Amino acid sequence: MTIRAVGAVAATGVVSLILLKLLAAITAPLVGMFFSFMVLAFKVGLAIGVVYFLYRMFRRRQEEIVA
Repeated sequence: MTIRAVGAVAATGVVSLILLKLLAAITAPLVGMFFSFMVLAFKVGLAIGVVYFLYRMFRRRQEEIVA
């Protein structure tokens, strides 16, 4: 290998490392936002599910008392 080939490989490695760090800096917050939105959707769905479950449970008891 010549010095020119080694230099080209080294330059390619440095440029790819810089681009990889930039890509990680951009995508890390996006991934964090995605997971936070997923957790928020899970919490909302869980709250709605609990309210629906309680509504159905108390509605059945009232029907049993009336009947």
